[in-house]
Amino acid sequence: MRLSSLAAALALSVCATAAAEPIEVTPAIPGGIAVTLWTPRFPDPDSRRQADNAATARCQVAGGKARFVRSALLQRTETHGQKGLYLYDCLP
Repeated sequence: MRLSSLAAALALSVCATAAAEPIEVTPAIPGGIAVTLWTPRFPDPDSRRQADNAATARCQVAGGKARFVRSALLQRTETHGQKGLYLYDCLP
C-alpha cells in the first residue's frame, strides 16, 4: 500500500511540475509572437487555449488581434512533459 501511495504522489508531483511552468511570450516573426509552454502532452487543447489567451492579451496591448500560424513540439522530457511552441501574427 505504501508503494502505491508513493507512486501516486510521484505521478501527481510530475503533473504539477509540468503545469507549474509559466507561459513564455516573446517576439518572433516580424509582426508576430511566439508562445512557449510545458504541457503533459502535445498538442493539447487546453494548452492551445492557454496559448491563444496569452497571444490575444499580448496583441491587444499592441492594438491588434492574434491569428494562429503554426505550432511545433520543441522538447520532450520525462520530468517536465513536452514543451510546445505556438506562433501567432498580430494583425492590426
